[in-house]
Formats: sequence, C-alpha cells, structure tokens
Amino acid sequence: MTTRYTTFFGAILGLFVLNLFLYNDVLSIQEMELNMLNFYMRNDPISIIPSTYSAQLITRFFAENTTHHPFMIRFPSVLILIGSLILIYELGSKLFGKSTIQTTIVVCASAWGILFLGKFALIDSWVFCLEIMFFFFTVLYLKQPTLKWKIGFWISVFLSGIIAPFQLLIYGCCLFGILFLFHSEKRRLFQLIPFVVVLPIIAILFFNSTGRLGYFGVHYGNYLIYVVLGLFPFLGFLLAGLTDLSKKIRQKEELSILILAGLMGSLITLSSSSFFFLALLIAKQLTYFTKASYPYNAIIRGASVLVLISSFCVLAYMMLLGFQELGMLGFRTTALLSIVFWIPYFIAIIGVFGKRAIWTEMSLASASMLTAFIFWMQIAPLGFSYFNLEKQVVTQLAKEGQHCDLTFEEQLFDAKYRLIDYYASIDTTKCEKTDRLLKVVFNQTSKPQNELKETETQAKLPIWGLSKRYSIKKNE
Repeated sequence: MTTRYTTFFGAILGLFVLNLFLYNDVLSIQEMELNMLNFYMRNDPISIIPSTYSAQLITRFFAENTTHHPFMIRFPSVLILIGSLILIYELGSKLFGKSTIQTTIVVCASAWGILFLGKFALIDSWVFCLEIMFFFFTVLYLKQPTLKWKIGFWISVFLSGIIAPFQLLIYGCCLFGILFLFHSEKRRLFQLIPFVVVLPIIAILFFNSTGRLGYFGVHYGNYLIYVVLGLFPFLGFLLAGLTDLSKKIRQKEELSILILAGLMGSLITLSSSSFFFLALLIAKQLTYFTKASYPYNAIIRGASVLVLISSFCVLAYMMLLGFQELGMLGFRTTALLSIVFWIPYFIAIIGVFGKRAIWTEMSLASASMLTAFIFWMQIAPLGFSYFNLEKQVVTQLAKEGQHCDLTFEEQLFDAKYRLIDYYASIDTTKCEKTDRLLKVVFNQTSKPQNELKETETQAKLPIWGLSKRYSIKKNE
C-alpha cells in the first residue's frame, strides 16, 4: 500500500467517524428510535422481525445516565458501526487479503446506507455487526477448523441469541444452506449445526419483546430501494459485480460462493450487512477493471454515465426547489451539495474511461463521503429547522389549547426530551393529555404501563444541561 493510498484510507475512515457523530445531538428524535427506548413495545402488524431486550437495555442505560441526551442515545449505534469496520479489517484480511478488504472498507464506509444507520438508535446496526461476525467465524472455521474459530463462532451465536435471535437464526440457516449446496468442505459445518437448536434456547431465555428494523418498516421493496440508493455512486461497479457473481457461481468459484451465501442471508433478513457483501463485489471489480481482458467495461461505463446524468438532473431540481421554498439560502445550500458530489464523480468517470483504478476509487469514495458530510452539515439542519417532530409537538400543544410558560425555542428543546422520557418510561409524571397529544402526532394506539391519569403535568426536563420545572394546564 503506497503512502498516497494510506493517506486516502485514513482520511476516509476519519470522515466516516465524523459523519457518524455529526448532528446526532440536535437531530429530531424519530418514532422508530423511541421504540428502542420502550420496554413495552406494541405488537404492530408490520413488526414481523423482532428486536430483543438486550439492545434496548443498553440504549436505555445511555438514556438514563446522560440526562436523556439524543446524542448519547445514538452513541451505541455509532460504536457498533465503528467496531464492525475494525472487525471487518481484522478478520477479513485473513480471508480475502489485505488489499481487497481495504478497498471493501473504503466502499462500505462511504456507503450512504451505512452512514444513515449511525444517525439513529436502531436495532439495525446491531444486526449488521452480528451477521458479519457470524459470517466470518463460520467461513474461517470452514477453511481452517481450529479451536479459536470455533470459540469465536459460539461467541457470535451467544451474542446473536441475546440481541437478535430470530434474524440470526434465519441468516444462519440461509448461510449454511448455500454453503452445503456449493462448498467443497461442507462436511466441516456439521460440527457447527447445533446452533440451530442453541439459538432458539438462548432466545427463549432472554427474549421478551418485539420490534422492527428501521428501514421504513419491513416492506421489502423499500428495503431494496434503500440498499440501491445507499450504494448509488458505485452503481456501475455494483451491476458489474452482480453479473460477474452469477457467472462465477456457475463455475463454483469459492469467493463467489462465500459472497452469495452471506448476501442471500442478509437480503432475506433485510439486514444492512448486505452493504458489506455488495462492497466486496464492488471491491473485486475495482481491482480488476483496469485489465485489458476485463469483460464488463460496457456495464461500468454505461451505468456510471447514467448516474452522472441522473444526479445532475436531480441536483438541478433540488436547487430550483430550494430556491422556490427558501430563496437564496435554499439555493446556495443545494448548490454546495451538487458541487461536492458532481465534481469528484466527474473525475471518477475520467478514471473509469482511462482505466485508472486509484483515481476511480478515490473519486467515487470522495463523492459519496463528502455528499453525506455536506448533507448533515447543511441540508439536514436546514430541513429539520422547518420540519421536525418537536415543532409538531409544540404546534399541536397550541392547537389543543394547552399553555406553557416556556418560550417557543425552549419548547422545541423541551419537546425532544419529553418524547424521550415518555417512551423510555423514565419520568413517571406523565398525564393522559400527553398521551392524547402523542396519539395525534405519532398515531399511537397504546400507553406505557406506568402512566398516571392526572389533570396536571409537572416534569423536570433537562434543556442542554439546565433543568426547568413547569406546568401544563388545559385552558378551561
């Protein structure tokens, strides 16, 4: 690895960490995050994929011990994603080689879908880490059946059992099934098969709540759109990788079999670990597309130009819409977003046609990473200042005739903590009118078990380190 690439690799990782932390303290709290704080979660018709008590317990711990600050509630997700990249580097280098896994990490770290997960306290980041851990220890034991890999596998099974048992049970069955069908050393897997029995046992012992993944519910079409958009700058190499995968599977190439096994398991469980396996496909194409005999140049070039043109149209529309809605402020903000995406991506197109691997990889990763950075620095604060849940709460309070002694700005800060308190069941002084309010805002159908039916609410709510005691009374 050259000094230039080492610098680039470090810069991408630094931007990855920065993007994960950026704006987490003031980003409006979301309903799907509040579910992670609530011990008594609703049995929703679309909650067919469960999350478990342990992840909620950790999230709740951060909520209770950090004055319920949104940044700290999202902190476990950020740590899990950073730890996942470290895990990928350490274990992936043994399987796929250091060069391939570094390129994979660059693609994975700059994927919009992964950066999105760090912004919300969701079960998805946990499943991402667990499925990758389960995959690596299974494959390492398959290739080298030693005690350390077997111990690692059972550690991953135990963690899966207390965090996300049913996702990992489905994922493991799919992974093992494909390996049994195609891999030459499949007999070694018989020693690991008891996980099919152990996982449900652990789940029965630890599992006591239901939930859902964060991809807009669990609708499969939305999930696929999320995955494709999450790797949109790499679309040309993604299509080439999928084409190459279908060809190599018929030839029973080992690397393709391993990627297919992991990818199918993640797609079936609607997991964000699909980004890792698709990043592996993309990294493989980035490594080989400069060779004279490479067969998928037409796919890469055609799709890359299509992304360039479509992104120009979308960004131009965003600039016009920003000007229409917010004047020059909206136009300047969206124009900056357009510049940081379009210029690096145009350089990447030059690298694709000129067969410059380093140019292409650096430019694609820079376009993706800088776009995410500007989005959270400029677009998100502007958007959430006009449209956010806190403003809905305050507006709805006024419509219901409820009076508060705080200023409008203080009410916006206060509403964030009130929502967190309510769902985490930390503050036990919530009254029925608060529940009615949230039913309107969130279309709720149930109440926390510890709610008190009173006519007046007195709550001590922290506002950026300050405490205020106030009363909410309905006007007679």
